[in-house]
Amino acid sequence: MIGLVYFHMMRQWFVGSYRGKWRWLQWILGVVLFLLTIFTAILGYMLANTAIAMAAVHIGILFMQRSVLGRILPGALINWLEAILVGNYTTPALFSHLLALHVAVFSTLMLAIFAIHFMLFERSGLASEKPKKGEMIPWFPTNLLYAVFSGIVMVGVILIISAAFPQQLTLAYGSLAYGTFPVPDWYITPVYKLMDVAGYGLSTGGVPLIIGMLVFILLLPFIDRYHNKGVLERPWITAFGIFMLIGLAVMTVWGYSQPGLTQTRLMTMYLWWSITFISFITVYAMRFAKRDGELSENN
Repeated sequence: MIGLVYFHMMRQWFVGSYRGKWRWLQWILGVVLFLLTIFTAILGYMLANTAIAMAAVHIGILFMQRSVLGRILPGALINWLEAILVGNYTTPALFSHLLALHVAVFSTLMLAIFAIHFMLFERSGLASEKPKKGEMIPWFPTNLLYAVFSGIVMVGVILIISAAFPQQLTLAYGSLAYGTFPVPDWYITPVYKLMDVAGYGLSTGGVPLIIGMLVFILLLPFIDRYHNKGVLERPWITAFGIFMLIGLAVMTVWGYSQPGLTQTRLMTMYLWWSITFISFITVYAMRFAKRDGELSENN
């Protein structure tokens, strides 16, 4: 599901479907749904009572207490958020709180926002189409059947992959695990590795950097002031999207290959400037080639 959400969001990013009446609200709700999906997944594997699950709980507490957010927000608010997550620090309270957040709170929020998201789709339609004024594109039955069919296919793919490549749970919490280093699931690994990179730790730049990127993504419909929707007609937006894709892939692989190993600041800056160079040079080179080809055809 998380992979499909990534794919769906990046597709909307590159085709510019967030532009237009009501589409900006669809995009913002989509970003919120993406975050809720990530949080729900994290809460889900916190419930496994494994070494990695409890490590995630501890990291969540440290995030609220010692990160930049924890230093800015009032102590009473931080204590309240911490109590919502872990209760009174007893095992029954911890798992009851995690289960309630996972099954009831976040899932209910997702369903409610899904309903609004789909309602806006009925009003605005596909990105490639422009419905007539006052016309609604019904969700039932065509789009509903398509969504159900896609869901069934996704469940089938998951069952096939899980049967072909069965995964083993990590060691149970409290068992001896000398010489091992817990690594989170793939969708958290980029953020996990970002906190390891020199100069971007939990209490320094990592949290503001991630928050800044999320704010940029949320405000993308208002930041993108290009007149055309074409990929090469919006070079800065497209280049930043490519930068994010490459950055996610690199940090994921890096996190799995070198968990917990902090790099030098020089290595870090070399990495990010290389990704930036590749992203922007590629887009502008393709943009130049397209214009050169159009001029050749006209001549």
